[in-house]
Amino acid sequence: MPKMMQNRMCAPGKSRRGIGGVLRELFTYSNKLKAPSVAAFCFAVAGAVLTIIGPSLLSRITDLISDALDGEIDLAAIGRTGVILLVIYGFSAVFTYVEHFIMATVTLELSRDMRQDLSRKINRVPMSYFSKVSYGDILSRITNDVSTLQQALANSLPSMISAVAQFLGCLVMMFGTEWRMALAAIAVTALGFLIMAAVMLRSQKYFTARQENLSTLNGYIEEMYSGHDVVRLSRANEQVKETFGGMNAVLYDAEWRSQFLSGIM
Repeated sequence: MPKMMQNRMCAPGKSRRGIGGVLRELFTYSNKLKAPSVAAFCFAVAGAVLTIIGPSLLSRITDLISDALDGEIDLAAIGRTGVILLVIYGFSAVFTYVEHFIMATVTLELSRDMRQDLSRKINRVPMSYFSKVSYGDILSRITNDVSTLQQALANSLPSMISAVAQFLGCLVMMFGTEWRMALAAIAVTALGFLIMAAVMLRSQKYFTARQENLSTLNGYIEEMYSGHDVVRLSRANEQVKETFGGMNAVLYDAEWRSQFLSGIM
């Protein structure tokens, strides 16, 4: 393993903040995020509630058919229920679309503002900072880290809100239907959450290592390309390739481990 990578990997770990701490910092950073997030939350809850109501209407159609096995099926009642069901699922799809549209728009604006603030910050820092930190590392913070944050907010946060709303709504519906089956489902779900928590504890460190290793690799590439003439004159081509291969292998290891463990969930 390259020495620079060993130093990065062996450095004291930074304080870890959970998703709650990150969201609080983001809301403090940008006031634009508050109102759209509340609106997206309301649309997500409304869409989840409508999705939960759908199966109860499907059970009504099943009851109408089963009650008429010895007689004539009330097709008009089934049709009316089907129309109501279609309207419910239609509104649910619209609410979900609006929720994702709001989050995608506001997170793109947030990432744009963050890059602008980072640009202004870079123009203010003293030149001594750039002699200590590689340009590739700085570029990675502006591009890769901001993009990762934007994608997480646009995709993961709405899904989490919908999942929580559906989970709570399903609990109410299940206990209203059959409490013993509901308890069995809760037990299985709790076991699933325990497994997910164990997987997340193992995968989180690899996601952190992936971003750090990507930043280090980008910095090394930028330095080698900017000093390409020096590398050739000193005949350090093979050494540079070997160092790059070591960094690339470390990044590959963190990448596949993080993706594999998160994919298990």
